[in-house]
Amino acid sequence: MSTQMPRPGYAAGNILNLLVQLGADLTGCDFSELSVWGAYVQETELQKVHFSYSDLARSVFAQAFGMVLNVAFSSNGSTFAAGTSDGQIRVWSLTDLQQLVTLRGHGGWAQTIAYSPDGRLLASGGDQVVKIWSVTTGQLITILSGHEDWISALAFHPDGVTLLSSSADKTLRVWDIQTGECQKIIKSETHCIMSLSIHYSGTLFATDGRDHTVWIWDIATATVCQELHGHTERIHAVAFSPDGTRLASGSRDETIRLWDSTSGKPLQLLQGHTDAVYSLAFTSDGCILASSATDRDIRLWDVVSGACLDVLQGHSNSVFSVAFHPEGRLLISGSVDQSLRLWDVNSGKCLQILHGYAHFSDALAFHPNNSLLASASRHPIIHLWNSSTGQYINRLYGHTREINAIAFDGGGDILATASSDKTVRIWDASSGTCRSVLLGHTRWVEAVAIRSTGDILASGGNDKDVRIWDVRTGQCIFVLRKHIDAIKTLAFSPDGSLLASAGYDPVIRLWNTDTGEYLGELSNPTEPVQSVIFDSSGQFVISGGNDGVIRYWEVNSRCCTKTLHGHSSGIQTLAMHPSGKLLASAGRDLVVRLWDLENNKNYAVLQGHTAWIMAIAFGIDGNTLASSAEDGTIRLWNLAALRCTEVLKPPRPYEGMNITGATGLTDAQRETLKALGAVERA
Repeated sequence: MSTQMPRPGYAAGNILNLLVQLGADLTGCDFSELSVWGAYVQETELQKVHFSYSDLARSVFAQAFGMVLNVAFSSNGSTFAAGTSDGQIRVWSLTDLQQLVTLRGHGGWAQTIAYSPDGRLLASGGDQVVKIWSVTTGQLITILSGHEDWISALAFHPDGVTLLSSSADKTLRVWDIQTGECQKIIKSETHCIMSLSIHYSGTLFATDGRDHTVWIWDIATATVCQELHGHTERIHAVAFSPDGTRLASGSRDETIRLWDSTSGKPLQLLQGHTDAVYSLAFTSDGCILASSATDRDIRLWDVVSGACLDVLQGHSNSVFSVAFHPEGRLLISGSVDQSLRLWDVNSGKCLQILHGYAHFSDALAFHPNNSLLASASRHPIIHLWNSSTGQYINRLYGHTREINAIAFDGGGDILATASSDKTVRIWDASSGTCRSVLLGHTRWVEAVAIRSTGDILASGGNDKDVRIWDVRTGQCIFVLRKHIDAIKTLAFSPDGSLLASAGYDPVIRLWNTDTGEYLGELSNPTEPVQSVIFDSSGQFVISGGNDGVIRYWEVNSRCCTKTLHGHSSGIQTLAMHPSGKLLASAGRDLVVRLWDLENNKNYAVLQGHTAWIMAIAFGIDGNTLASSAEDGTIRLWNLAALRCTEVLKPPRPYEGMNITGATGLTDAQRETLKALGAVERA
């Protein structure tokens, strides 16, 4: 143990920064007993690096948060907050960017947040409940219960007492946060409201509406008083200007529209984004509008002229949320790339970046002939595991954005992956080398499936196209166009003659895989479909979606012949047991359900995950089920014992990094480093 403190200085930190820039492998490097000032290692893996008894003052490390879903400034601008995909809300001081408090309590995503007008309270929504927190103490003050599905949007009334919330249960609720009582329930009937904005007067509020419209509501009567037409796809964002004269709306059609909020007259059409617009924010004087989109860009617009003033670039993935500082000089943005960025509005420069790290596996696939398990990550990395031993084997790199789907062919020779980088990659399953990159999709690729014979591959995504590819040549054979919204899931029939596709339409469509002929549709009741599979006979398509119901569809008659009920929230994923007698389902209620298909009974519930379950897969022997969730774990379940036998986690960025005796760290930083794998020995 050292008896001397390291001499102050930046030399070691500068050397470390240079090694990072050169792309050096830093595993096991020894920086112990040195002053490592000013090291910038937010995006660097430092596994088994020694920092024992080092001075780490002014060094910047990653933080333990995931995708940033929502950001907000307090009314006085002294703090800002972010809701993230780990279900937590974090509050930072703007002055020194130190994290002040972490608010824990949501299972699944912390989808939406809102400061009260006085900045003392923060509302958050996620797993069917709205929570009200004290910003200064982090204390949970009130839980508002009543919604039956995840919370999609929140907005405080100017009075600071009334709160509006919308949910995937297709209702909007008006709450008194002092009493915790729900004062009013408004049913939208047709769709989940995704965005809310309240007029400064408190008499009106705006939401996304049915059939790509914007609705303006009278708050007192809870009726729609104006319906604004113009967008051609789903609306993700609405925002009133601070003086209430204008309303902005942003859509999946890549445009922003400005409306006169009194007359409903269209004022401006703002074009420039190349993908869906997800967030809008006005400066406090109403002169500038900020927009963010899945094209990774933030655009600043002159509200009067409609001119694009600047394009802020730097995020490596979709930007889901933006918010202006009350003075209008700063903008904060939150992204799927697990970062928060603070921007100077006048210069367009990024002033600060807060990087998070959280591992999520959105897709799983077992090799058909052995114990190899592949999982897909948002980092974006493919992880390979030995499912028998739980050993981590390898990782495959190539995609530049998150990987949404993964599939082996029937022989286990190839692995296919679909990504938000608009590509499908085909990998050699033995060597891990990328054989080919399939180009053609114009937006995120959300789904991939390989016919059991391994000769053709299907892909689908946010461009609404299903593409059929020749696996050997990499050529696109057919482009199948019938869907009117994003495609989320694909499945081949056991004999490979049929393909089922589904998503946000919400319609399941059937195709002849040899000719590309459209065979017909299976109409699902209003809710998006997250997963489709065929039964072992190929005579039925099984679907699961946002309403939590499993449906059996007879292929020949196109009719729903059976439903299975049990999930309390949306279903994300389905899997068929190799025997064809057992079905597994999982999703937003954090459990895996096992169904006996001969008796149509839910005979087991597997519990252990603490966030949304995104993927499940049966092992080829039928004895093992794998599940992956937003909690960062993959669980292996023994089906005979109905228990979890392994919890798999890929190596974290600071795995084994020794910070024993290190100085220059706050308590919060030290705990964050430990959460990301660092060790501190007694």
